[in-house]
Amino acid sequence: RPQSSSKRQSSNTNNNKSKNLPTYTRPLYCTLEDLAQGRTKKLKVAYQGHEKVFEIVLKPGWKSGTKITFAPPPPGSGSTTAATAAAAFPAIMTFEIQESPHPYLRREKNDLHYTCWITESQTRGGIRVTVPLPTGEVWTHDIPKQKNSTATGSTATDNPRTRERKESKEEEKNADHAVVVPNGKKMVIPSMGMPIKGGPERGDLIVHFRVRQSSASSSSSSPSPTAA
Repeated sequence: RPQSSSKRQSSNTNNNKSKNLPTYTRPLYCTLEDLAQGRTKKLKVAYQGHEKVFEIVLKPGWKSGTKITFAPPPPGSGSTTAATAAAAFPAIMTFEIQESPHPYLRREKNDLHYTCWITESQTRGGIRVTVPLPTGEVWTHDIPKQKNSTATGSTATDNPRTRERKESKEEEKNADHAVVVPNGKKMVIPSMGMPIKGGPERGDLIVHFRVRQSSASSSSSSPSPTAA
């Protein structure tokens, strides 16, 4: 028991020495690809005349604000002496993750949001949406063209003019229904978002459809995904 108590006291003393060290914090900019797949980054940091290369292993699912802390080994731990510990790095080094803006995706917690711009003509014809994901996957979805049904019912008492008016109204109604992708439509694709830390589960991919006015340029605002 006395030996165990002495070890705990020594450990507490070393921890207190680490706590007395200054803390140096710097941002660690990561892409969605870094945080979706997991990466190893090496950064060289200079502080008060000391330089050290830190190796940071990113885990899939980490978010902005996640902190990775490196504390110098305390004197007396293993073969480390006070001189080598001081020379290692004279501060508690903390890296704070900051997500870099993505060209076409926006992250909200574990979900990924993508705004798909389409033309007015594409709202009535079928389209194929292709979105490369930061996990390395590619999500593709076909929205087929909706067939119009122009068949109308008529009776023997209908005169030609009455039938003509009914058919005209029916065609207008069917033309409205032929819009397969209305402006503001939202599509949720489960388990195609960012990995959730601590498990195999993933967030969702949420696609927002926006109709571009005919007077606007027909070029896509997103470089990689396509809607054709």
